Amino acid sequence: MTKLSDKAWKHCEDIIEAIHNHPFNKELSKGTLNIEKFAYYIEQDILYLQDFARAYAIIAAKSPLEYVKIYLNHSMAAFTAEEEIIHEFFKKTYNLADTGKLSPATLAYTSYLIKIAHLSL
Repeated sequence: MTKLSDKAWKHCEDIIEAIHNHPFNKELSKGTLNIEKFAYYIEQDILYLQDFARAYAIIAAKSPLEYVKIYLNHSMAAFTAEEEIIHEFFKKTYNLADTGKLSPATLAYTSYLIKIAHLSL
């Protein structure tokens, strides 16, 4: 009998290969990624994570189960703190600027996350 995880990996093979072969990831792994591209990625990641945290907070607030609220709030606090440390390191190390400008893709995705959080539960 085939395991569910094996089926899932098989189903996603093309996507996984595309991710591994994406020029951004190839250049990043080789250490040849242009600093401007990396700065753009870090800034979009920071902006994404801010809305991801909002989505978590919305779901936590809406949950009728206290242990779920506690879990989500603690998980998000730990995750956010860790990411802030990592982002601050990169911003200081590479002198990255904050433009505060969401890319269309980041805006679309984070808007979707917030909407789903509001519609959940």
